[in-house]
Amino acid sequence: MQKARLSFLIVIFVSSILLSQSKQLFADLGNLNLENGEILYNCRVGYRTFGKMNEDKSNIVLFPTWFGGTTAQLVDLIGPGKLIDDQKYYVIVV
Repeated sequence: MQKARLSFLIVIFVSSILLSQSKQLFADLGNLNLENGEILYNCRVGYRTFGKMNEDKSNIVLFPTWFGGTTAQLVDLIGPGKLIDDQKYYVIVV
């Protein structure tokens, strides 16, 4: 499980640097073993990034959606004067 989490974070960070911000991106995690022994086959996670990561990576905010929610529904909550300021934080919406 730890290996899958680390792989997921690496894919997000590398992809977000290479691709434009706020565009819907996907991380393919392959088969994901759950703690209860079940397997999510061909697991794919959608995300968007906003803002700029600082050098020591201390400004990262992970913003999950709710069950059935999408990253597109959260876009209007991110920006200066909104729920999360992307001028101050590097926001990853999953």
